[in-house]
Amino acid sequence: MAESVYLVTFLALLGEGIVLGFAPFDHDVTPSCAENETICEFKWQINYTETMVLYDNFGDDGHPLMYRNGSFYKRLDCGVNQQTTEEELLNTLTGDGSYKILYTVNGKFPGPSIVVYEGQEASLIIVYRLRTISMVFRNIIFIVVVRVKNSLSKEGVSMEGVTVHWHGLYQKGTPWMDGVDMIGQCPISPGQSFTYRFIAEPIGTHWYHSHLSVQRTDGFAGALIVLPRSRNRRSSDQNEKIEKEFVVLAQDWFHQSSIELTQHFIWDLRRYAFGENATRCFFASNIRKTDGGLAGFMLFQSGVVNGRGHNYPEWGDTPMYPVLPYETFVVKSNRTYRFRLINSGNAFPLQVSVDKHKLELISTDGRDIRGVETDAITTVPGERIDFLLRTTSTPDNYWFRVEANGAGKTKAIVQYESVEKEVPVSKEKTCTEDDWCTDINCMVQVYPSDTYRNCTKISDLRISPNDRARRSVPRAKNDGTFKEIFLSVHFQTVTDFAHINGKSFIKPTSALQTYPNMSEAIVDCDSSEIHCYLEVCFCTHIIKVALGTTLQLVLVNPGPLVNESELGLQHPMHIHGHTFHVLKTAYSHYNDSAISVSLNEDILCDSVYCDHPKWSNDTWGGDNIPGINLEDPPIKDTVLVPRHGYTVIRFTANNLGFWFFHCHIEIHQIMGMALILQVGDVDEMPPTPKNFPTCGSFDFSQEEFEKLVENSKRDTNDTGETSVQSDLKLGTGLSSVREELEEHNKGPPCNNTDQKNKDTVYVIAICVLLVLMIILAGMLCWQRYTNDVTTNGHSSARYVLLHAGEGNESREDSNYLTFRKL
Repeated sequence: MAESVYLVTFLALLGEGIVLGFAPFDHDVTPSCAENETICEFKWQINYTETMVLYDNFGDDGHPLMYRNGSFYKRLDCGVNQQTTEEELLNTLTGDGSYKILYTVNGKFPGPSIVVYEGQEASLIIVYRLRTISMVFRNIIFIVVVRVKNSLSKEGVSMEGVTVHWHGLYQKGTPWMDGVDMIGQCPISPGQSFTYRFIAEPIGTHWYHSHLSVQRTDGFAGALIVLPRSRNRRSSDQNEKIEKEFVVLAQDWFHQSSIELTQHFIWDLRRYAFGENATRCFFASNIRKTDGGLAGFMLFQSGVVNGRGHNYPEWGDTPMYPVLPYETFVVKSNRTYRFRLINSGNAFPLQVSVDKHKLELISTDGRDIRGVETDAITTVPGERIDFLLRTTSTPDNYWFRVEANGAGKTKAIVQYESVEKEVPVSKEKTCTEDDWCTDINCMVQVYPSDTYRNCTKISDLRISPNDRARRSVPRAKNDGTFKEIFLSVHFQTVTDFAHINGKSFIKPTSALQTYPNMSEAIVDCDSSEIHCYLEVCFCTHIIKVALGTTLQLVLVNPGPLVNESELGLQHPMHIHGHTFHVLKTAYSHYNDSAISVSLNEDILCDSVYCDHPKWSNDTWGGDNIPGINLEDPPIKDTVLVPRHGYTVIRFTANNLGFWFFHCHIEIHQIMGMALILQVGDVDEMPPTPKNFPTCGSFDFSQEEFEKLVENSKRDTNDTGETSVQSDLKLGTGLSSVREELEEHNKGPPCNNTDQKNKDTVYVIAICVLLVLMIILAGMLCWQRYTNDVTTNGHSSARYVLLHAGEGNESREDSNYLTFRKL
């Protein structure tokens, strides 16, 4: 019977074009559809999947992997273990070897890559189902259409909504496809389906991820790459032959779920990150950066590259589980490879390098820049970098290093195909006075002199000459179309409040892009009734501008307190629906020992919290700011705001809609470091598609409730209508209804003898049927039991109830039972 159930399900899924199974993440950049197609369609299903569990072909049963004596074993049953093969280990979502529930797309972590051509229409359909069957969907080559089935409910155990944000895409004309819950759309509930359709633009390395709760860093993310069509490829793209392109998603990795991590912030439990029962506590002051600040506000436990990583206890060099597979990029000698790297993490900046190799940075956030050769490149969460790796004539296995700002690390491998795959023994570069180390996008600008390190700021990069003509910097004007706004981004370490300009963001109760009554959907920051505490107010922070306004945002990061030398972190700020020019990045004020001591002198604060900063020089502003680049600055959508520093960005608000602007440290965004940029009035914005789902709060009066209760007590007339419905048609009121009821009750009492006799017969019949059904069920169960206990082998999927024992011993004398579902 069980086989027939699976067969029916399997055939039904095949009828939908679905193929079941698991496979390792494919890191090759391979187009998902042909270049001449105008539509590229995808089908997805979102599942719960646990790391370090080997699932069967249907994903409904799993075998945990356990580490014993230097090897991994899969648990077939209690006391029955079998050593895993290399193939089985490769087909398991390993993470860093710890057990953790993930949100996976088609059973994959990271999710399957979307690789499309510019201008193609993308479509994604999300459907929620109550039954979880892990699936892998083949890409259907039509529009860029992604059909997503959400199976985040396992037989009612959990009911979670999802949304999908397409990080880096403009969504011009389709703001309700941006995928931010309660801004662009309502969360998609279990049992519902949702189709995303959008145009793939601009060209470059982007990504997708959940934008609901903290699902992003627990697996729900993947690459979204937009390739140029042949006719639009620039001449500079053909200067050097690229042998192959790789996708790299790198992130910090935590053994707890992100929901638990977030709640630990709220409950002030971060100090117990080593374990609630552990004797020692975690303090950020235990790990410091070169500028004297803290490396992180939470414990870095480990990291993963394309879903594979290792846990290095006590920040050492020996992994906890050495036999776990490394993500491996196979290359040939004397070739050039393009790596498209995405920092998909929760909180930590990640520095990338490859032993014995230089990297050439050629793109940031999907936008081409003039190539810069370097030893390392640092990224913050949400950023993407494309770099070229030129292999040498010395084949070997080399470490692909991912360092977390001094707080921890993880590794992958670059393997030359002419050598056997082995754990590398290569060493990272030693910085000397004669051979300095170089980094790009550093967390600090000044290093102690004896470290022999140089840093290139993001604002020092230059866009590719081929982009300059069509991406010129809009200039400041005095005609009312230019606005300069200071935004002070804050995470108060003591209170764990996250906010911008003293306003901690509260989500609307209705999705703004569905155009609800704004006054009912938001908590107005200008209201005298909003809740405030310790100079922080909790409201729906909205900045509204007219279409075509040029905005210059001065992003200031004063830390929790302006003159606090230790506390404070960098913040990666991301904008939706737009890209911006990075005109200037300014770091902290340093002393002679390269220690950060206070906020950059260019900024004047009104208080120690600096919620309303301004230029320290009254003559500055607009185009008149020392050190800004108005000629060829880089273009990005996610940018670092250094600790005790500031970053100046400029863009034209040319995309109608409600757009999220927030810190991409996921916990900071969840806790309020966000605002909404409203471009244009609602009546100017694109109307939602027909039947686009809406949501919101609900309330009704006591008077209406009493009326409904009164009406529900009315009898039903002979036509099947309630008395109220009949009254409405006849134009009578409640008084006439009461009179009719009273008159009806004056009649002679009903004789219920016949009805009672009928009821007795019905009860007897039902009792007889129940007895027969119980007898029949018992006979079937006995037959099933006698058949199963004679079956040779304990792993059959058909048995319902079996005695369980150790190994292949007889099960008749076991002292417990094992239940298995059909």
